[in-house]
Order: sequence, then structure tokens, then C-alpha cells
Amino acid sequence: MPTIVAIQALRAIAAIAVALCHFSQVSLILHGHTNDPIPGFQLGAGVDLFFVISGFIMVYSSEPLFAASGGARTFFARRIARIVPLYWITTLIAIPLFAQPYRWSEVACSILFIPCARASGEIAPLNGVGWTLNYEMFFYVLFACVLVWPRRVAAPALCVALAAIPLFGVLLTLQAAALRFWSQPIVIEFALGVLIATLYRSGVSLGWMHRCALALAAIATIALASPVYPLSWHRPLYWGVPAAALVAAAVLGRDLGEGFFAGIARRLGDASYSIYLIHPLVGGAFIWLWTWSPHPNHERALLTIAFLVTLGLSLGGYHLFERPATRRLAAVLAWPGRRLMATRISGSAIGGVDPNIGDRTKA
Repeated sequence: MPTIVAIQALRAIAAIAVALCHFSQVSLILHGHTNDPIPGFQLGAGVDLFFVISGFIMVYSSEPLFAASGGARTFFARRIARIVPLYWITTLIAIPLFAQPYRWSEVACSILFIPCARASGEIAPLNGVGWTLNYEMFFYVLFACVLVWPRRVAAPALCVALAAIPLFGVLLTLQAAALRFWSQPIVIEFALGVLIATLYRSGVSLGWMHRCALALAAIATIALASPVYPLSWHRPLYWGVPAAALVAAAVLGRDLGEGFFAGIARRLGDASYSIYLIHPLVGGAFIWLWTWSPHPNHERALLTIAFLVTLGLSLGGYHLFERPATRRLAAVLAWPGRRLMATRISGSAIGGVDPNIGDRTKA
């Protein structure tokens, strides 16, 4: 599958937006205002953008796997190879860095992508941002299930399932933490991406003026909407639909092409998963360093450095660890139907970008 540069750009934007949101939160922590509203909280909509991208890319890049023998196994092995190595490493680092009290059951649930209630009552993994990966893995399981059908049947069936699950969650009043978590309305955002991919595959295209208007309206809606949280019916409306509009504006028409900015988009898009998982660790480290700083009033400078360190570690980590580890694990997980397995693996787990998207030197 050819690289979609606009998707790479959106992946980079989403990861950086979430990082900036969390660094704003770090700033509040440094000043002892932990419970205050987070400046720029709307940047958290980067997560919703990731979910829509994931829905789009899973359909876009899995064309050869629909109704194919061993397609579901190949798909799931490829996803495991992509998301597990870096997530497990960052989770193991997060435990001592954040000095979190934990039970071994919580460690097991975190590394297996199973939502579980912590001692505090919060449903969250030990690496906090991993809550989104719990949703991603749930989506991958559903996607693998529908791969037994042709795309024309699988895509609508997946959308119906994703729309119905939150309704069942309300009607059945689920008690188990994992079931309550997976049945939240935010899962509808994956369906929005699937719908956009269906339009894309059908040849739907928008003029550049319509695409610009759609993107501007989406950005304005996110910026002006009230802050919303993960477990909320408002989130798919206030952030999910605008995120879907951004993805539609990006892909339903001519791509960005080549050039200097396209090259930057590719590289940052490749590193978006690293940015997402590494930035909380950098933020935590800078909170610790803050206590030793001789200039406690220079938190903006420190946070700027933290952001630049995040980018540096993410870009370097992608090439030195993330991509090689993904390739090695993919080789271990290769099934007998190996020709279906992408031979070059990359993309974003949180962004849902398939191995064949985003870096011509791999997938």
C-alpha cells in the first residue's frame, strides 16, 4: 500500500498535541495545582484523532486480508508485533519512575491490555497513556473477527458492532471493569474511521476548498468545545466527529505529495507511537529533576527542554529500538501463511497505522 503523507502528518499532530496537553498538566503539578483545569485540555483530542486514523488505516491496509485464509491470524500477529515491544518497555520503566504502588495482577493486566480497576478505583494501566491501547487492542480483536468476510460485508458489520456495543453497555449495566471500559462510547470513533476508509475505497473525492472548510470547521469545533473526558457520551460528538472530519479532509482528495514538509511529516509520523509512549516518562523524569533545580521559576524553559528531549528520544528510539524490535517479533510470530505477513513493519499502534504505511524503507 502506498504511503499516505497526510495521514503521517495527522499522526504527528495527534501525538504532539497529546504530549503538549500532558506537559501543561506537568506545569500545574510543579506549582502544586494538580486539580486545576489543564490549559489546552482540548489538545487531548489527539487521542480521538488517533482512533479515527486507526479505523481508517486498518481497512485501508488490510485489503488483501479480507476473506483470505489465515487473514485474521496474520493481521493480529502483525498488530502484536507492532505495539507490544515499546509498550512493555515503557510500562516497566513507568513502574519505578512514578513510584506507583501496584499489585502483580495489575502488572499482568497492563501488559496484556486488559482494563482492570486499580486500588484507587481507577481503571487504568500502570503506564497511564496505555488506556488508549486497551481500546486499540479491543478494536483489533473485533477487526480480526470480521476479516473472515469480504470488505463490503466486513466494514458495515464492524461499524454496526462498534455502534451497538456502547448501547448494550448502558442497557445491561455491566459490572466487570473490563466490560464497562470497552463498552464506552469512545469506541464509536473507530467506526468513523472505517466509514471514511469505505468512502476512500469507493473513490469519493472532495475539492480542495471543501477539504479546507471541513478541516477548519473541525479545528474550530474542537477548540471551542467544552473539555470532555474518556468515559463520556459527549466525547465522540465534540471531539470524535471533528477528528473524523479532519481525517476525511486529509484523505478524500489529492495527497500532500513529496517535498521537505512531506519528509518531516513522514519522520514524525513514524515516531508518533514513540512520542505518545515516551512523553509521560520524560514528564515524570522532569518532575523529579524539578526538585533539584536551582532555578525553580524556570519551569517553561524546563518543559520546552522536556518536549525537545521527547522528540529526540522518540526519533532515535524509533530507528534504534522500535522498528528493529517490531521486525524481530514479527519474524517470531510469522505464521505458515507467511506471504500474507508484511515483510517490513512499521506504522503506529495508537494511530492504527499499518506496517505498510508511512515508511517506504519498511512497513
